[in-house]
Amino acid sequence: FDSLRFDFSKGYDGKFAGEYIEACSPEFSVGEYWDTCQYGGDGLEYNQDGHRQRTVNWIDRTGGISAAFDFTTKGILQEAVGRNQYWRLV
Repeated sequence: FDSLRFDFSKGYDGKFAGEYIEACSPEFSVGEYWDTCQYGGDGLEYNQDGHRQRTVNWIDRTGGISAAFDFTTKGILQEAVGRNQYWRLV
């Protein structure tokens, strides 16, 4: 394969994805680490650092040899556009 996509990456340790990547030597790999954003009483919380860090942790567990989709930014953009809350983009 030229590239790999790992679905439901949250369901297994990035270490295993790293081992698979090393065995296959693809040009590119990406994980779908879909996690729940942090919500409070008023909807999506402004600070999503914990959400983003969990994705970075998965990448680190691969040995840094895989990328991951940025669902944190996707969630923030979706909330900002859907609710006219453009202040979220600052």
